Amino acid sequence: MATALTQLRDRLWLLPLALAAIYVIALALTASSVIDAVYASADHSSNMFVVQALSSAPSGRTVVLGNIWWVEAMLFQLATRHLPAYRTLWEIAPWVSSMAAIAAASWAVLRVADRWAALLVGLTLACSGAQLLPLQFAWNTHALAYANACLLSAFTVVLVGRGGRLAANTVAWALLLGLAALVFGLGLASDSLFEWTGIAPFAIASVAVAWRGPKAIARPMLVSCATVVVGTIAISELTQAVMRSQGLVSSLIPIHLSAADKLLPHLGLLIQSIPVLMNGSLTAVSPTATGAVSLLCTVVILLGTGLALFVAGRSIGRLLRRRDAALASPEDTRARARAALIVYWAAGAVILAVAFVFSNLAFDITRDRYLVTVVYAVVVIAAIGTSDSWRARAASTIGAAILIAASAVAIARHYIPTQQYSLFPDRTEATGLEQFAAAHHLRYGYAAYWDAAPLTWFTNQRLEVYPTRGCRHHTLCPYGRPRISSWYTPRPSTRTFLLVDRRLIAGGKSDSLGVLGPPRAFGPPMSSTRIGEMTVYVYGYDIAARFGRPINP
Repeated sequence: MATALTQLRDRLWLLPLALAAIYVIALALTASSVIDAVYASADHSSNMFVVQALSSAPSGRTVVLGNIWWVEAMLFQLATRHLPAYRTLWEIAPWVSSMAAIAAASWAVLRVADRWAALLVGLTLACSGAQLLPLQFAWNTHALAYANACLLSAFTVVLVGRGGRLAANTVAWALLLGLAALVFGLGLASDSLFEWTGIAPFAIASVAVAWRGPKAIARPMLVSCATVVVGTIAISELTQAVMRSQGLVSSLIPIHLSAADKLLPHLGLLIQSIPVLMNGSLTAVSPTATGAVSLLCTVVILLGTGLALFVAGRSIGRLLRRRDAALASPEDTRARARAALIVYWAAGAVILAVAFVFSNLAFDITRDRYLVTVVYAVVVIAAIGTSDSWRARAASTIGAAILIAASAVAIARHYIPTQQYSLFPDRTEATGLEQFAAAHHLRYGYAAYWDAAPLTWFTNQRLEVYPTRGCRHHTLCPYGRPRISSWYTPRPSTRTFLLVDRRLIAGGKSDSLGVLGPPRAFGPPMSSTRIGEMTVYVYGYDIAARFGRPINP
C-alpha cells in the first residue's frame, strides 16, 4: 500500500501535464475560430487596424491611440508589416509573447522552489479559458503589462540571486542595468498599468531584500533598483515624447477616487472577477454540468487565493520581524530570492486590488482585465507555498488539474466564439459586406466602434470602416479613440455607407450609434440592405461632411 501511494505521489504531476496536452490539442483544432473570435472585438483588433492604416495616412495627420500607448506592439507591427504573412504574425504574436512571459515567470519559480511548482505555474497560466485567453491575445488591452510583469519577476530573482550585481565588472553591470531599463521603459511607455503590476512591486521587493538581507548586498541592491526604476521612467517619458512629436497621442481614461458608497460594490466586483478569469463564477451558477465545473473552479481559485494570502502574509511577517535567519545569511541566496519573489507578486496584487476597489474603473465585470496579474500572483504564490509539503502539493496539483480541464472544455466547446459573436461581427458578415460594397462601388464607410475595426481587419482593408458615435444635433461624430484625423476628412465625389448594428443596440453597446436608423441630417440613402444583424445604408457622397466634432468617449 505504501509503495502504491509513493508511486501515486511521484506521478501525480502527470495529471495536469496530460490535461494540458488535451488543452493544446483542443486549442490547435479550434485555433482558427478562436483567433477570429478574439479579433471580432474592436478592443482586440483596434491597434492592428490603426497600424495598418498608418501607411496610407497623409502627413500632418493626428493619430489618437486608445487609453494605452502600446509602443512595443506598434514597433513590432511596423517592423513586420511588409512580411508576406504579417497578418497571421500580428494575430498570434500577442499570445506567443504572453506564453513566453509565463515561461519566464515559471522559470523564476523554478529558481526559488522546484520543478513541480514551476510546472504548475506554467500549465495553469498558459492553459487559460474563455475569459483569460482573449486578454492574453490583446496587446491593446493590457496584455503587454501582464507580460512585462512576468519578465520583471524573473529579473527580480536574477538580481537578488546575484546579490544586486548583475556582473562583477562595473561597466558590464551598468550596461546590463541600462538594457533592463530600456526593455522595461518601453513596457511602461506601452501601458502605465505596468507601473503598478511591475515597477512598484520590483522597487518594494528590492528594498525589502536590501533592508533584511546581508549588509554586503544592501548597497548593490539599492543601486540596481534605483538605476532600473529611474531609467525605466526616463525611457518611458522619452519614448512618449518622441511619439507625440510624430503626431501620435494617447487618450487616457480619467481616473479618480470612487465615492464612499461605491466601495462595497467595487469590493464585491473584485471578489467576483477573480473566479471569472479562471473559468469560475460567483453569480452564474446553474444546475448543469457546466455550472458544476464553474462552481468547482470557483472553489479552487478562492481556496488558492486564501492560501496565497496566508503564504504571503507569513513570508512578509517573518521578513518584518527578522525571524528568517536564512535571509541574512550571505550564502542562502535561494531563500532571499524566494522571499523577494513572494513580496514582488504580493505587492503587485495588493496594489491592483486596492486601486480597483477605490477607483472609478471598477464598474462592470469586463474590468477584470485590470486584475489578470492578481490571478497570476495567486497561482505563483500558492505554488511556492505548497512546494515544501507533499499533502499541500497534491492538493495544489489537483486544483491546477481542475482549472486546466475546465479551460480545455471551454476551448473544445467553442465558448469564446459563442460569447464574442453574440455581440460582434464575424467573417461571414464581413464577406457579405465586402461583396455588397463591391457591387455598389464602395470602399469607405462608418459604423459603431465595435464594428469598424473588426470589419476592416477581416476584409484586409479592402473596406475601410471608421468608428463613429452619436452626438448632438442628431448627427454622428468621429469616435474619440482610436482614430486618425484623416479618416474623417470628406472625400469629394465618393460614395460611402453607414452601418447600423441592431445586435449592439440590443446588447447595450450602442454608444457609437444611438439610433436604429441613419440620422436625418444625412438625407435619404440611395439604397440599403440587411447583412446578418447589420443594416447598410448607401449614400452618394461622403457623409463625414455632415459629422460633428470629435468627442472623447
